[in-house]
Amino acid sequence: MAAIIRPPFSLQSDLHWTTLVQEQFRLIVPRSVKGKDWAGLLAREPFVRYDRASFGGRQVDRFLRKMHIAVRDTCELDELDAIVKLVGNGVGVAIVPQTAVYRRWPAGVRAIDLGHHTFHRDIGLVHRARRTMSEPAQMLAQLIEAAAR
Repeated sequence: MAAIIRPPFSLQSDLHWTTLVQEQFRLIVPRSVKGKDWAGLLAREPFVRYDRASFGGRQVDRFLRKMHIAVRDTCELDELDAIVKLVGNGVGVAIVPQTAVYRRWPAGVRAIDLGHHTFHRDIGLVHRARRTMSEPAQMLAQLIEAAAR
């Protein structure tokens, strides 16, 4: 059993997926940056890119291509905390998932909803069929699922 971000490919037939939580992506901007037009802000402000080699970064890249928005990359990172800190320090704007850690954004950061264009990533458990899991593993899976609700 493993807790992971849902991969963009199908799982083996003997594995099952249980979604624990969906994390919506948001545009985050330095608090000093005015405006709520997310598309305009993306086109205008320097962009701190979520690494395209990661599942989440690929989702951001697909979103930007789908929306036909050209951004001005300043850097590309696969560390959400570092991205949030860079945005808070005024380096640029970014699209990141709103994780449990960031139910409230740091003081120097403000989040803008993407409206009906909002997308999300799933966090969940990959496991074998419950009938083939040991009793302790089944109990752990149930506890994790309950805690995620």
